[in-house]
Amino acid sequence: MSDKIRFAILLYPHPNESKGWLSDVICSDGPHTMQAARPYEQAVDVANGELKQMFSYLDPQQVEVWTIHTSMPVASALKLLSSTAMFRRLDALEGDGVTVDRQTVRIR
Repeated sequence: MSDKIRFAILLYPHPNESKGWLSDVICSDGPHTMQAARPYEQAVDVANGELKQMFSYLDPQQVEVWTIHTSMPVASALKLLSSTAMFRRLDALEGDGVTVDRQTVRIR
């Protein structure tokens, strides 16, 4: 595993489809935000806003951002794990109904 700070953006549909999507932003160093259900595009925008807010507390550096599309049961199980265990589990889950997009981002 990398020694870079990692962020996970979890996006998953609410069990009641009419409520839209839920999102969480989790930092490997501890901070975690959970957002209410909303339409998909708004959920993405809110998660990206939370990510930028977390970036504002960091010195300039490269970080990893993982965007994960999954189900509510998988997201709920992931959130119970430590951040290290969660990122390891994401590696194992990819391709099993879970999509993981990894990017390296430079914070200025």
